[in-house]
Amino acid sequence: MHTAQCGGSFIVGYTAKEAEQGKFLIIGAQFEGVTDGSMKINGLVTGVEGVNYDDDELFRTTAAQIQIPITGGYRTYYYLNDGYDLEKDDGTTAPGWCDGAGNLVDAEFTPGVAAWFKSVPADGSATVSGAVSEENQKTVDCPEGFALRANTFPVTITLNTASMTSENIVGVDYDDDEAFRNTASQIQIPITGGYRTYYYLNDGYDLVKDDGTTAPGWCDGAGNLADATIPAGQGFWTKGVTGAFTLKFTK
Repeated sequence: MHTAQCGGSFIVGYTAKEAEQGKFLIIGAQFEGVTDGSMKINGLVTGVEGVNYDDDELFRTTAAQIQIPITGGYRTYYYLNDGYDLEKDDGTTAPGWCDGAGNLVDAEFTPGVAAWFKSVPADGSATVSGAVSEENQKTVDCPEGFALRANTFPVTITLNTASMTSENIVGVDYDDDEAFRNTASQIQIPITGGYRTYYYLNDGYDLVKDDGTTAPGWCDGAGNLADATIPAGQGFWTKGVTGAFTLKFTK
């Protein structure tokens, strides 16, 4: 993340993720609007090449997209050069994120909920910029099953450190048959070509000490406590297998 002090009152910054043409990324929106503190996608996500609106709605397949999770699926927004301003409703258009009818939207991200991003017209960059929250801690709900989640602050997370903790997650015990891979709650972090999965165990092995010490925590597929990192701006999957849980993020 890149930051700067603004007016001595708050910090502004940005994160940027390179987006290969036509491929989805999971992004985390970790900033607030500088003027109003909102998390509106118009104003936060830039660096996108636009396309023009057309009555045949071809833009739905040619424009860059953001897909925000909602109950039962996703709500998709498209980056147009000439989104219609319904608020003015006088023929005014402007570049920005639009709904499926080509109208500029005031939709917002939910803190801690990640979204899909796809740069369709060309290679691009998903740049999220704004003000850093003045809060020091935020808690995010992770339901049973899969959910897209992200750090609420624009900083790198290291698993099993104070930057991301959970006080209510139910762990499972390691077993040599690796049944825990199916019974433990998971975090799946995107990597090139897929995901790297970590499991929450009651008795993860501490490879640093390597003296038989175990502790609760996120573990690799061999049952070892992990020190993997999640970069600023990177979203990830959670999977509540033993039940819903929360993640507490700390600056």
